[in-house]
Amino acid sequence: MIIGIVGAIKEELILLRQQLTDIKTKNFGGCKVYYGNISSIRVIIIETGVGKVSASLGTTILISYFLPNLVINIGLAGSLVPYIKKHDLVISQSTCYYDVNVTSFGYKIGQVPKHPLIFNTPKHILSIAKIFNKKEKNIFFGLIISGDNFINNTSALNNIRNNFPKALVVDMESTAIAQVCYRFNIPFISIKQVSDHADNIANIEFMHAIKNIKNNLFVATKNIILNLNTT
Repeated sequence: MIIGIVGAIKEELILLRQQLTDIKTKNFGGCKVYYGNISSIRVIIIETGVGKVSASLGTTILISYFLPNLVINIGLAGSLVPYIKKHDLVISQSTCYYDVNVTSFGYKIGQVPKHPLIFNTPKHILSIAKIFNKKEKNIFFGLIISGDNFINNTSALNNIRNNFPKALVVDMESTAIAQVCYRFNIPFISIKQVSDHADNIANIEFMHAIKNIKNNLFVATKNIILNLNTT
């Protein structure tokens, strides 16, 4: 079993990286890769950089060189709904772009041509996430949306809410990773810790959050890794 972990910045990955034994490092295309073991499971962690292109590059490197059985994206995201607070976790049932618009050719907002509108987390992976994280507090399951903008103003926030009323959080990488995994037919799930509320102080809250990432993000991720063979 090989698990790939994708994160944009080192702060999002450091606590999980510290769980690795027999760790080695390499650099591929500007992405830093850490690989080792958690228990008897091979884990490859890749730090891609911020944004959809960097995330896509890193995920392609991960899949091409290391052939993971599952890809997990972890990191921070902005809440789009009032009941999901800072430090809560959101685990993807599905992901979608908010900044893709090819509607002139009959596609829906967020849909890349010749791709599904949303990328669904496989049911068996989602089941593991739900079963083995049910004791963890403040975990939500639903739609994560992604785009190449850091959302920190009311106008952009309202536009996203109007177009994607079911979305729980917004980030800059999840859906790009999901799209690459879709093309390679690799299962994918995203686990996000809320850093802010995508409002006009989101940038300040995000900078504070990257220095204070809570352990529940890594507990939830590890719960999935260690229980992949139980369902």
